[in-house]
Amino acid sequence: MTIETTPAGYVKDARGRLVPEALIKPVDQLRDQTITSLVTAAKKLQGLMAEYKARAFADIAAFVEASNEQYGVKIGGTKGNITLVSYDGRYKVVRQIAERIQFGEQLQAAKELIDQCIVEWSQGSNDNLKVLVNEAFQVDKEGNVNTGRVLGLRRYEIKDAKWKTAMEAISDSIRVTGSKPYVRLYERIGDSDDHRRHADRRQPAAVRSGTGRRAATHARGRRRIRDRRAPHSWRAVFQPARPAVLHPEPGQRRRLRTCRRCHPSTEPEHDMNRDDVLRKIKKCLELAKSANEHEAAAAMRQAQSLMRAYGATQTDVALFSVSEISVPAATSGMVVWEASLTRLIAQAFGCDVYSSRQFDESFTRRVRFVVFVGVDAAPQVAGYAYEVLGRQCAKARA
Repeated sequence: MTIETTPAGYVKDARGRLVPEALIKPVDQLRDQTITSLVTAAKKLQGLMAEYKARAFADIAAFVEASNEQYGVKIGGTKGNITLVSYDGRYKVVRQIAERIQFGEQLQAAKELIDQCIVEWSQGSNDNLKVLVNEAFQVDKEGNVNTGRVLGLRRYEIKDAKWKTAMEAISDSIRVTGSKPYVRLYERIGDSDDHRRHADRRQPAAVRSGTGRRAATHARGRRRIRDRRAPHSWRAVFQPARPAVLHPEPGQRRRLRTCRRCHPSTEPEHDMNRDDVLRKIKKCLELAKSANEHEAAAAMRQAQSLMRAYGATQTDVALFSVSEISVPAATSGMVVWEASLTRLIAQAFGCDVYSSRQFDESFTRRVRFVVFVGVDAAPQVAGYAYEVLGRQCAKARA
């Protein structure tokens, strides 16, 4: 199997073509880095969650089997729903199995009977009921009807023979095509009977439908009001993670933090590469020089936010941009023409230059190198220019 590698200094575009990084706008590079880092972190979490889920179901099944063997009792109903509570009552584990329901061909007969009822009731009938029935049988892009809406029609007590026959057809059309298990973890809040749910993957409907930040805020407000009115309801607590610092002190890899609505808890910090953080800040600062005022302001705010979150300074960013390259010298000893050449190249590309002797394993002796120090890619370009010009000058003087 051949592994494709991207040459240094190039990036593949959507068509698989190699594009030099120097030709890519800073905002495009920043966007690509942001998306890639988020997806990479999500893939790691996805693997951990899948491993934990498999372990959770296996441990629960093993406990149920051991309990049955020891006491000869059956825990849970026919659907396999089980609630386990720790000895001190602090933790609770709930395993639920939700059935997937689809409708058979009898649903078409039920729809036809309901349509006949609406036609017969057309004189003085309730228009709201017509709209409700029509919406209940609407299909999505995959051709499936909304299960909750169809089953909700059975709640109406209508004394009509055709309507009752239609409801019987709906009941007969129900097919259980599969099931999906869930594991929910709860922790008791203080000494009360309330429990908060851990690892809740659900979000408010406003967030799932993408209606915006304002709708999500309203949803959270409604949840808080509902929690105050119903003190014994199950409540989910969403705790955003805190970013890590660039230079953590010993013993700070796990941070103890408290929350108004829960007990103190330890939470592992994110491990983010220092170079990635500084590279992202640098790109934001470059983008802050854009002619577009809104784009520049947004980039500057993001750079300042990253610097505050990770404890970076302007000095850290400036030092991150400094690089050096060592090039084998054209002569064994520094001569006048080589000294002039290195000085001219360094001035042309804004670099500093000095000579150094390093041990070379291929020659088993110390070899003289010319070292260029500069910002960004300037040392690499200066080193390349020195190699070409130095080789030509040495060849011409030979």
